[in-house]
Amino acid sequence: MITISQAIEVKYRQEFHHVALKGGDKNPVRCRANGKCKTWVTRPGEFRLPVKYGLYQCFYITEKNASEWNLV
Repeated sequence: MITISQAIEVKYRQEFHHVALKGGDKNPVRCRANGKCKTWVTRPGEFRLPVKYGLYQCFYITEKNASEWNLV
């Protein structure tokens, strides 16, 4: 699980592994940080970390799906 303090300190291109999903090679699905973590002053419990999966797919790790990802 990724906490908000860990997400803020993530370096560019740091890797994450999915807890449950496995790839074709039976290893966990991997993604990497694609930018800086965004936080808000008015919403202190929320964050948004851009990540990249594969060649073209990009998405965000947020407080809602942070329990599905682990730091490598």
